[in-house]
Amino acid sequence: MASHKDTVIAKWTDQLTQLFVSVMVDEVKKGNRTTTTFNKAGWNNIQREFNNQTGRKYTLAQFKNKTFKVKDEYGSFKKVLSQLGFGWDNVNKKVVVEDDTVWGYHIKANPKWAKFRNEGLPLYP
Repeated sequence: MASHKDTVIAKWTDQLTQLFVSVMVDEVKKGNRTTTTFNKAGWNNIQREFNNQTGRKYTLAQFKNKTFKVKDEYGSFKKVLSQLGFGWDNVNKKVVVEDDTVWGYHIKANPKWAKFRNEGLPLYP
């Protein structure tokens, strides 16, 4: 186990996040996620495969934290799309609204949603 001072700060780009999700999907297909999280073998495989492909040295704690953030962001995005007047433009990969003033109301109530206004969610199908 690496000491705290040996731990590299995890910097997640969209490409790294996409790779991370892809590696997690592979572990699900292997049966290493039997509940709401991965088993020990799954986490170890994720860490090894991701770090091998990227040359990084991220820790299990960093992967688990990123998993929580990805799930949280996806949940928030799904809530945005479930609101009356909101939809998804699959061609342009962005959120569409019937009336742009709706955004202001929802962002005021849910400030975390502001990032979805122009960017959508990069990994959303």
